[in-house]
Order: sequence, then structure tokens, then C-alpha cells
Amino acid sequence: MTAGHDPAPCRVLLVYQTALLFQGIRTLLTDTPDIQVVGVEREACHAAEAVRQLYANVVVLEDPLAGAPTDLLATLLAVPGARRIVTLGCASTRAQVDERYAVRVDDPAALVAAIRGERPAGPVGPPGVPQDRGAS
Repeated sequence: MTAGHDPAPCRVLLVYQTALLFQGIRTLLTDTPDIQVVGVEREACHAAEAVRQLYANVVVLEDPLAGAPTDLLATLLAVPGARRIVTLGCASTRAQVDERYAVRVDDPAALVAAIRGERPAGPVGPPGVPQDRGAS
């Protein structure tokens, strides 16, 4: 087990509007033994309820989602059991994890590590942006 790896199984909810991108992510995650995709949701406004019903502890979310509430991340993290949100931007090669650190998503292994809660090794964010903006 690597440092920073969360030992609990990852139960992932995918929230997306770009089907092609998320079909690829679902395929990647299906082949990863300690990660289970428990559901998909195309409507951001239903994501929190899906997290509750499916007991998802990780949400992989397309960013930006058209029509998504501005407080969506806070709402999702407030759901009991939700530990981590990975937001993916289709126009970027970076993903944000709980708005604290970014990972490159042009490497599938980096995306899997982010879903597992493993911290990225080395600098991954834009120049001048701290590695963990949420750290105290």
C-alpha cells in the first residue's frame, strides 16, 4: 500500500454529460480491482441523492456541468460517506481533487491514484499554485 492510500474500497459514482469521456473512464475503472463503479448520473442536480442511495464514497464529476448548482461540491461532500470528489475538465489535462490538489489526467494511473486518495508525487498544478490549497 502506498503512502496516502485510503484502504477502504472505492465506491465510485460517475457524474457526466460527455458520454464518450466517461465511457472510457468507466472502462478504466472496471479493470481496477479495488474500485467499483456503483452508478452513473447525467444530471448534476441528482448527484447528491445518487451518492446517498448508492453509498458512493468517491464522485468523479465532469467540470463544468451545465446547470450544476454553484454549491455542488460542498453539497456532495456534506453527504455522509462521501470522502472525495475528483472533477475532470474536458478542455484540460488536469483534474481537481476536493479542490485541494490537481492531477494530470492524461495518465490513467494518475486518475486511478486520485480516486484511491493517493497524493500525487511531485508538482502537478499550474506554476505558482500550492500543491495543497486546502491544507492548514
